[in-house]
Amino acid sequence: MESCGLPVVESITLRHRKSFVDSFALSATSAKSLSAITRIARYPRGAVLHSEGHQCRGVFFVCAGRVKLSISSSVGETMILKFAGPGETLGLPETIAGKSYEGLAEVTEPSEIHFIEQADFLSFLDRDRDAAMQISRELSAVCHSLMGNVRELALRHSARKRLARFLLRWCAVGNNGYSYPTAHLTLTHEEIGQAIGSSRETVTRLLSDFRKNRLIHFRESSLLIINDAELRIHAA
Repeated sequence: MESCGLPVVESITLRHRKSFVDSFALSATSAKSLSAITRIARYPRGAVLHSEGHQCRGVFFVCAGRVKLSISSSVGETMILKFAGPGETLGLPETIAGKSYEGLAEVTEPSEIHFIEQADFLSFLDRDRDAAMQISRELSAVCHSLMGNVRELALRHSARKRLARFLLRWCAVGNNGYSYPTAHLTLTHEEIGQAIGSSRETVTRLLSDFRKNRLIHFRESSLLIINDAELRIHAA
């Protein structure tokens, strides 16, 4: 089975769902209209939703799971701009502006993605002014979030602070049934380094230090923050 030209899988266990309606506070009428033009699909880790520089096809909404948005230089260096989780959009600025996708969007864990083609989405906004206002707020939030990520990297906080902030944000989605802040984490140390502007070696050393001091713990593929207060001190 395929959706939007991408391989789709049916049997994935998903957590922490969030719908368009939840995120944009749409009216019942607007939600019904949006649902009618929305395609829903589930993707495995590694699936690519869109590539950097490719023509925009539409907007993606993460209902469950996570998607990595990254950019690359001509010499192969990679910077991760964000990890979009439940309730976040990808390709919204490009869809509205009619530009090519700015980055590579890759699924990092089994995810449910909602997709709306560009022409259908723009037509929907033209017809529904209330929904257009809600979407404009989401667009502002997207830009604000990306600016915050860039600012954090540009100000060159210590790698320890950046990693602590990353781990706290990552576990903010939910606790997966544990008593500690917890989240599924299958990223490599290199990917975490790309997200916080540090080397793989630095990430490995700092994670080992956090574990040794009982700030965090890894249980299979789950990250547990077992001393939230102390980790927040490192993040401050």
